[in-house]
This record gives sequence, structure tokens and C-alpha cells, in this order.
Amino acid sequence: VAHHQHTPAADTLQQLEQFSVNATLVRAITGREEWIYWYQEPLSGTLAFTVISMVLPCAAAAGFALRRAWREPLGLSLALIFVIFLAGVSGSHDPLYRWLALEAPGNAAYGWLLRGPGKLGFALPIFYCAFGAIFAAWILQHRKAWSMPLVLFVAACCAFVEMPKAATYLWYYYVPVQYSASYYGAMD
Repeated sequence: VAHHQHTPAADTLQQLEQFSVNATLVRAITGREEWIYWYQEPLSGTLAFTVISMVLPCAAAAGFALRRAWREPLGLSLALIFVIFLAGVSGSHDPLYRWLALEAPGNAAYGWLLRGPGKLGFALPIFYCAFGAIFAAWILQHRKAWSMPLVLFVAACCAFVEMPKAATYLWYYYVPVQYSASYYGAMD
């Protein structure tokens, strides 16, 4: 019987593959790259859901372009790095991402962040809110007949995609728990 010996590098590669199992560029952009997919959207996997879930990221990208953040070296650098990381969420399948996460010089300082690609998803809502607001303000400043309907459409798409997941998460983790009287007595 051959004994398969695990090395730390092999274990780390297996972790990278496990944590990247659901990660694709579209799922990462839409914030659905979790390795344990605990919430299943009713329309998940359909073309309609994919299109609707891309509305807010597209509005944020438009806000990024309108802000001309791509002209600022820091903004452009951060955007490019983030896109590389998002593109690399397929984990071990992407050579650059794999190298950065497992083999690059100094990766002991940051590799832990990349080995679980979903950890990078925290920045998406911040980016989408900031640049989505810039997009909405730009649209509303032009005071065209389509300005308000367009902003409402983006907000409705965002609510349709995000509210069921957020409500499920919040009502699961943040529901008050009933404790017995003996617990309260012990705390006095």
C-alpha cells in the first residue's frame, strides 16, 4: 500500500483548491464566491439572475470611470490589484494567483489572505457603494427623463439580489436567544 505523504505546500494547495471551489470571476464580482455556499438564491444559476446581479457592479464601474479614478496612480493600482485577485479566485487554476498565494517571496506575510479568496469579498460592498453613489449622482445631475428611473432600476436590482441573502444571514445569526432563568441567576 503506497502511503501518500502530505507536505505543508501540498496541504496549502489543497486548501486553496477547497476554498476556491465556487469561485469564478462572475461569482466573485457579484459577491457569491463563498467556498461554503450557505444560501441558495431562488433564481441562482439562471441567466436572468446573473444579469440582474451584474447591474450594481456595472454601475460602480461606471462611477469609477466617471470619477476618473483610473487616472490616479493609487486608485488605478488598487483597482488593478483587486481585479487580479478577483480574476484569480479560481485559485489553483490561475498561475499568477497560485504563485502569489503559495510561492511568492514574502507570501508568509499576506498569503493567508489569498488562500481563502472569499476574504477579499469584504471590499466589494464598500467599492460598490462609493462608486455606485458617484454614478447615481452623475445620472441625477443631468436631469433627463430617464435619470430617476435608471437610478431606481439599479436600486431595485440591488435590493432584489442582496436583500434576501442579507435577511437570511441576519435572521440566522442575529436572532435573540432565549436563556433559562438559571443562566441569569448564575450571572448575578
